[in-house]
Amino acid sequence: MTDSQQLADSDLARVIAAVLPDCRRAIDAWRSTGAPLHLTPGRGHGELVPVTTAQQAVQQILTAAIAQTWPGLPMVTDESSTVEPVNDCVLIGPIDGSESMVKGSPAYAITACRIHDFRPIEAVIALPAYGIRLDATPELLRVHGSLDQLPRMPRGAVLTSTTQQHQVAHWLRCRRIHHLTTVPVATTSVALTLVATGRASAALYLPEHDETAELRAFTAAALTVAASGGTVTAAITGQDLAATTLAIAHGWHALASHADPILSAQLQERP
Repeated sequence: MTDSQQLADSDLARVIAAVLPDCRRAIDAWRSTGAPLHLTPGRGHGELVPVTTAQQAVQQILTAAIAQTWPGLPMVTDESSTVEPVNDCVLIGPIDGSESMVKGSPAYAITACRIHDFRPIEAVIALPAYGIRLDATPELLRVHGSLDQLPRMPRGAVLTSTTQQHQVAHWLRCRRIHHLTTVPVATTSVALTLVATGRASAALYLPEHDETAELRAFTAAALTVAASGGTVTAAITGQDLAATTLAIAHGWHALASHADPILSAQLQERP
């Protein structure tokens, strides 16, 4: 449910909103200086993803603001040695989609999610390039900025990763689902934001042995979809990924609240 009138800014939203201008300035500073990159292992086998000074600066800004508000509260960040579930913490994705940002694409996000009693209770997703911020609790979603800035996907589009586009298209053909087309979106949190805001009906990521959805950014995005009335479900177990602190998820599908029931049934068929 989206209700900008009933939902006041959550505690986490207030903290993140206050420092987002500093985060945007850090990103602009990186762009202007062309600061060097280094590579770090990604989710896929042999995958390397860029790390920029912008990510490091944004992470420092976010962690400092959260530590000032909740002293001693654990934070899971890009530099954390573990992403095991924690009873009470904040998950931080300083820049989800760093490769997209480096290439000049707007498909990157700043994410944060508050975990309490092993469940996500607040999430914030900011899309700096689009000037949009989403705040979510399990029941309500609040959108700041104009959704007209976001791309609207064609009817029958299923969003997936750039690496899985052909695989998902084959999966659909094998199930004789010919009225759907795949559209690649490089960053998971951006794809799920498009589902949460009604710009797309569905997103799908097939299970792979060597690729996973990471806890930090994915949990915030899943909660945002759930707050809009949609669902994000684990492909193999059927678990609600908006209500868990799983460290990783091997395959998932997301459905918007307005998704056609037939489409929902087709995509929920296990791979």
